Amino acid sequence: MSLNFEDWKKEFLLDADRMGLTDRSDDNLRNIYNEYLSDDGGFPSSDDDDSMEVESGEDKSDGDVGDLSIWYSENMEELVGNLFENPKKIEIMKNGEKKERGHVLDDNEKKSITAIIGTGLSPDKLYKLLNSINGSANSGFKNPVAFGISIMHRYASTQERKKIIEAVRQYIQNHQGGFFFSKKKTRKKRQKKTRKKKKKKKQTREKKKQTRKKKDIKFTDTSYPYRNISNQEAINDFLALKKIVQGTINPRSISGNKTVDWGTEKARRKTKYRNKSFIEMWDNKERRKKMLEFAKRLKKKQPKRSIVSSIRSAIDLQWGTVNTMRAAAAAQMYKKYGATRVLDFTAGWGARMIAAMALDIDYIGIDTNKALIPGYNKIIKLLKPYTKSKVKMIWKEAQKVDYSKLGKYDYVFTSPPYEYLEAYENMTNYENKGSKIKQPSSSQKIKIDDSAKFYDEFLVPTLKKAYKHLPKNKFICLNMPDIMYDKIKKRWKGVTKKETYEIIKRTGGPVGKDRRGKELIFCWKKR
Repeated sequence: MSLNFEDWKKEFLLDADRMGLTDRSDDNLRNIYNEYLSDDGGFPSSDDDDSMEVESGEDKSDGDVGDLSIWYSENMEELVGNLFENPKKIEIMKNGEKKERGHVLDDNEKKSITAIIGTGLSPDKLYKLLNSINGSANSGFKNPVAFGISIMHRYASTQERKKIIEAVRQYIQNHQGGFFFSKKKTRKKRQKKTRKKKKKKKQTREKKKQTRKKKDIKFTDTSYPYRNISNQEAINDFLALKKIVQGTINPRSISGNKTVDWGTEKARRKTKYRNKSFIEMWDNKERRKKMLEFAKRLKKKQPKRSIVSSIRSAIDLQWGTVNTMRAAAAAQMYKKYGATRVLDFTAGWGARMIAAMALDIDYIGIDTNKALIPGYNKIIKLLKPYTKSKVKMIWKEAQKVDYSKLGKYDYVFTSPPYEYLEAYENMTNYENKGSKIKQPSSSQKIKIDDSAKFYDEFLVPTLKKAYKHLPKNKFICLNMPDIMYDKIKKRWKGVTKKETYEIIKRTGGPVGKDRRGKELIFCWKKR
């Protein structure tokens, strides 16, 4: 007698992992049970006991056995045809959902079927074996031949099963599902798993070494507290970003930030905010003393915090910040707009270049700050073994570049300077060329009529040039405060669409509950 469903299910699930079964719902298991595990399984006899007697050769007349043999032989051709075609099937689930089911046999599996047919197995046992292989393939098993042979003990002798195994060994030995062939293969698998575990432990130990707590500084140290990032840390950070961008990207991810800092942080600290750079403020003993007193209070409130972390926070809170775009946020935009070669005409600190390199897409960067050249060269050289991107950097004013010679680009994405709120090295003062840049004390002081020449001589002419050579239906996107867009719109044209940019609010960003932690990215589509 055949097993009832619950008993069969209990036995069947013991081998489910080896068979590659992923759907273990009762609906699927009942389908499998009904298809090929029940003893009547589509065979001509409706009486389970009679079927068992025929298999055993007990108490059946020669005529009945002959009729069964004829039936098996006549239906064998159709079964083999089904096996070799073996299309995937669409099944309607109880909830109305359509689900694709089935496994298409590969060449080795088809050769195995041919070898099985040539073994001389009796028609009834051959039919049952092929039927079980067909049923498991239809149900989506990854290893239907292996499974069919693994349940042969139900109707065939040990010698017959061994004969089948030998016939298919050359085709299935290196195939998934060859679990039934020998203990030797099992030992090999165990050894392979052991090697993997050892390798994983070694990698874990190495990772712990890399993340060991760094030696802290003292409040009396006079050197600026740059982030002390090693080459390997920068590489690891880039590889983490590279992994993230393969899936759905979280634009708030900080992966890639360490790589940016490794290359360009020292140049960034020379940026002037309120007419003083961070280095200048640090070198001012009175300013530094006041900031360090604040850092000590932060440390006292959070004793476990490092001194260097407390000092950096105090600098950010008292002196302000010069932010860089998150590489993950740039990568998200590249993926969304299907970019293959990006143009970034205010390249800045390198985050958008690193994002392109993480996605293995090409990048053209333009910037006037030649003090960044060593940092960019460092980053490009460090990451070259880990990316397929081709990077081209141009160090001059963007409006003076000949865009017709840049080659094809299919997406423009940048974050231009917020006028003169931050003054970078080698930055041009368009309002009064040759003179020192006059900086506003805060973003709230910037008015709609300010910095007219910044737009008339630099930003709008650059936008028009980049737009002219952009292919049709492709986009230029700029991350900037609302007031900058209003000034561009007045001089050029309105955008096609606006994107919400979920990042930590930057200097000069919008104020108010509705846009806290968000900015807009303004996009123009080429018509």
